[in-house]
Amino acid sequence: MTGDERQRRARGGGEGARATWSRLCDAPRNASGTASLNLGPWQAVSTEQILVAWLLRSAQRNSRERGIGVELRAVRIALSVACGFAVVWLVAACGAGPSSRAGARAAAPTTNKGVSGTDLSLRSTSFGPLSAADQKLLALVRETSLREITTSQMALKKSSNEGVKQAAQMISTQHVELEQRDLDVAGKLGLRLPDKPSPDMQVGIDRMRGENGTAFDDDYVNTLRQAHGEALILISKVRADSQNSLVRSFADLADGFIKMHIQALEKTGDVDYSKLPVPTPDAA
Repeated sequence: MTGDERQRRARGGGEGARATWSRLCDAPRNASGTASLNLGPWQAVSTEQILVAWLLRSAQRNSRERGIGVELRAVRIALSVACGFAVVWLVAACGAGPSSRAGARAAAPTTNKGVSGTDLSLRSTSFGPLSAADQKLLALVRETSLREITTSQMALKKSSNEGVKQAAQMISTQHVELEQRDLDVAGKLGLRLPDKPSPDMQVGIDRMRGENGTAFDDDYVNTLRQAHGEALILISKVRADSQNSLVRSFADLADGFIKMHIQALEKTGDVDYSKLPVPTPDAA
């Protein structure tokens, strides 16, 4: 084949491709948006099928005329077109992405997160799930009992105020009972409770050891009154929300004792209410 003949065939092939492309652009599209065109023996085929077939046919013809180098070039063109289609499909998939991602988020399990880093994880027990707040209450009551039994015994010896002595006697006796119940519940739940007061509680105990008379009475009554108020808030919260039957029962006992202790301390007349924290709406 002469050079002129190859040029005429190339021009004819180019004009045929442009005509086919023009017909594809004007062809009707089906429900999925793909153009279809009746091309005789090809019947109704998609735009993608026509382009791939045309490229392969051109590659075969050119390979016969120009050799293996042209065939490789046609293959590279075909691969480029295929990559173009892949990009189109990826873009279409991304277009549906937000709804798919939203569905995935909805199906994914949620994790509870507490306010200000509060641990809301639960541990399974035969008495129901045990929360971090449940465990905190049991530990706090143990530490408080160790402190208040010790300081109340001091009050019975140091104070000359009968009201303070009466309050100290009741607080000491009931905390012995509360401590025993606390240890029993912790044992059933497999928990190990503190065996001494917290460091800040120990500071108060050591301070009271060096006090006498009204100075001791004032320190003893106000320290315990503030502590009982803080404990009552935690007890009420745990009792309202705990999923553990043992903890709920223990919270009921502690709640009753704490309220009686607060009333007994207030009857002494030594409570300085200005030292109590101001209630906030969040605490209600």
